[in-house]
Amino acid sequence: MLDIQQSPGGEPMSDDFARRRDRVQRSLEGRRRKSEGELYEQRKATGLCTRCGVVAASDDSQYCQPHHEYAKQYSRDALKRLRDGRRAKGLCVYCGTKSEQRRCMACRIKQGRVSTRGVKKGVKNATADRTWKDAGGRTRYHGQPSRGRQSNASLDDQDIDYAISALQKAKQGLEVARSPEVQALPKVQREEVKRAALSQADHGTRFIEEVLDRNRPRGKGGK
Repeated sequence: MLDIQQSPGGEPMSDDFARRRDRVQRSLEGRRRKSEGELYEQRKATGLCTRCGVVAASDDSQYCQPHHEYAKQYSRDALKRLRDGRRAKGLCVYCGTKSEQRRCMACRIKQGRVSTRGVKKGVKNATADRTWKDAGGRTRYHGQPSRGRQSNASLDDQDIDYAISALQKAKQGLEVARSPEVQALPKVQREEVKRAALSQADHGTRFIEEVLDRNRPRGKGGK
């Protein structure tokens, strides 16, 4: 068997030969990727499943229905393996930081899973009552076609609901950040919990900014 450090003639590989070999390998890899990319774009343009190229792609997906289901199951299995591995190492299954519980405090705040006293834990999400999930997992309003843009009124309602939810998480998170349980943690973890709460406040303000920008009077030409 030819040693990787030897040339085809059995001589020690020179730096020049190694560079030429690497250049050829990169060229071949680039051609392969280009060919795969062209095939992908061709299948996508013709409405075929980008994986098998035989069956038509399903609505709101680049895959046919069987491959769409396979891709979702593959992602779920990969995510489960990742989380199980983190839990076995005593890490938060979501962010990978050291945690005695399945979720670290910062992730619990981000996901709205903190328990506080005197704070309303839930906000009724009116958007959920007006929406449904399509086959691709996208949120659609009742009466809205599979394709097409939502109305400004629907977008406003949705963004305001999301803003309220995010600000509620921020309020709960800041209360938890001041709790004795969190104050007993090392400084690095205390700061991470506080940042998680403030990030929810920032998230909420972005939704509000979207609503304000969407309804701001426009000049001539829509500018």
